Amino acid sequence: MHDRRRLFVLLAVAVAAVATVGSGGFSTTTADRSVTVDVVGDANAYMALEYDGTEVNDGDEPTFLTVTNQFTQPVDVTVEYSVTGNVEADPNDGTLGDDEDTDLAIGESVDFSEFTLTCATNETGTRTATVTFDVTAEGTDVFAETTDSRQVTYSVDCQSVQTGSVASVNTTTDESIGTATETATETTAE
Repeated sequence: MHDRRRLFVLLAVAVAAVATVGSGGFSTTTADRSVTVDVVGDANAYMALEYDGTEVNDGDEPTFLTVTNQFTQPVDVTVEYSVTGNVEADPNDGTLGDDEDTDLAIGESVDFSEFTLTCATNETGTRTATVTFDVTAEGTDVFAETTDSRQVTYSVDCQSVQTGSVASVNTTTDESIGTATETATETTAE
C-alpha cells in the first residue's frame, strides 16, 4: 500500500511540476506565404477614375475627373485637389464630396469640374494648368483610395481679353430751333 501511496505522491509531484514549468510546446509561429495581386488601371478599378488633359479656352470650367462606382455596394466619394500653373484657377484648391451628389449607387458616376481657368488680361498664347488630385471611396464594407496623387494637365488657349466696344451718345438740343441732335462716339479698348 505504501508503494501505491508513493507512486501516487510521485505522480502528483510530476503533474504539478509539468503544470508549473509548461509543456515545452509553442504558442506562436510565423510562416512565409506568397500572395498574387492583379493590378488594374484606373479606368478598370472598383473606384474607376477617368481623367484626361485637353485644350480648353480661357474662362472654361473643365471636367477634370469622372469617378464610377464599380464596387458591389454604394460608396461615398471624396476628392482633394489643387490647381497650379500659369493661369488663374478659381478656386485653386479644395475638397469635394461633402454633398449627396458624391454618394454613388452601384454603377453610378459623378463628374468633378469645380474651378474656372482664367488667363490674365491681355494675355495671348497657350498657358498650362495642372490639376493634382487624390480620391477616396468609402462604403459599409469597402474602402479605396489613390495611393499616389494623380495629375491632369490642361493647355489653356488665352485670347487677348478685351473689354469690348463702348458707345456713348450725347444728346444736345439746339434751343434756337427746338430739335435734338445726337452725337455718337465709339471707343474700342484693347
